[in-house]
Amino acid sequence: PGLGEISSLDLCQKFNEHAEALGANIIYDEVTEVDFSGETKVIKTGYSGDILAKTVIIATGARPRRLNLENEEKLIGNGICFCAICDGNLFKGKDVIVAGGGNSAVEEAIYLSKIVKSVTLVNAVKGLQANASLVEKLHKIPNISCKLNHLIVKLNGEDKFSGAYIKDNETGEESLVNASGMFISIGRVPNTELFKGQLELNKNGYIVTNEDLMTSASGVYAAGDVREKKIRQIITACSDGAICAINCAGYIKAY
Repeated sequence: PGLGEISSLDLCQKFNEHAEALGANIIYDEVTEVDFSGETKVIKTGYSGDILAKTVIIATGARPRRLNLENEEKLIGNGICFCAICDGNLFKGKDVIVAGGGNSAVEEAIYLSKIVKSVTLVNAVKGLQANASLVEKLHKIPNISCKLNHLIVKLNGEDKFSGAYIKDNETGEESLVNASGMFISIGRVPNTELFKGQLELNKNGYIVTNEDLMTSASGVYAAGDVREKKIRQIITACSDGAICAINCAGYIKAY
């Protein structure tokens, strides 16, 4: 807001420059292990050695859930995408598939319908889990067709996605849906593998925090999509970060 036309990449770069101008030290490395058991927190990295801190803010986010099909990873970026707003224009005037049935999947399908030739929405269960208002809007759009109670079982294409085989869960019959692209929208997986055994996680693997966004480890906070929360948007992640930063400062002063 306030910047007019700007790409997400340029916006992120400006965030980095702003943080560095205010004294932030940004290290590009891989975190391999953490130890939050003591008063001093230990972050082990691949190349920068151990980083010691009184407080830590975890903001590792979440990644799109995969279909776990053969050749899927190879086709990501070659026809398989996870964001209609980011990549929808790559398929202008073409046929695409949207996998999923929740709010995000239905919103993706509606958005894509304005750009592409046709959208086939494939959902593994009989109905759609999206809000009734979204479902009503979806069914009014002529270039969207729904394949409900169908499972995507195989991907077409070696180096470039060209369609998917779907199976009717009732009859077992398989059919091919030809498409130039597919948008997978079946939920997200939190990037919390590093923190298992260190922090309390909920049944879906998200970090549990209190009102101050502190985790089960004293002095360790979590912000954004990685934590247990109802709304996952950029603006809520930013507010989480502000809350964590203020509480980190208070924690350091107190201890």
